[in-house]
Amino acid sequence: MGYSVVPEDFIDGGDKIVTTGTYSGKYKATGKSFTAAFAHIWTLKNGKAVAFHQHTDTAKVNEAIS
Repeated sequence: MGYSVVPEDFIDGGDKIVTTGTYSGKYKATGKSFTAAFAHIWTLKNGKAVAFHQHTDTAKVNEAIS
């Protein structure tokens, strides 16, 4: 599967950083492509990442897989 991640916005909340953007790719087994929005939420402590949460439109990815 070819795959790309394109961040579009960065929101600085101090110890929380939110990145929104788009995943895209093509699933080789089905030949189907997808584009899906994402949001990444990073929690920082003393300048280091201590937590990461990812939210994405998995329905778009599942359409390409099936």
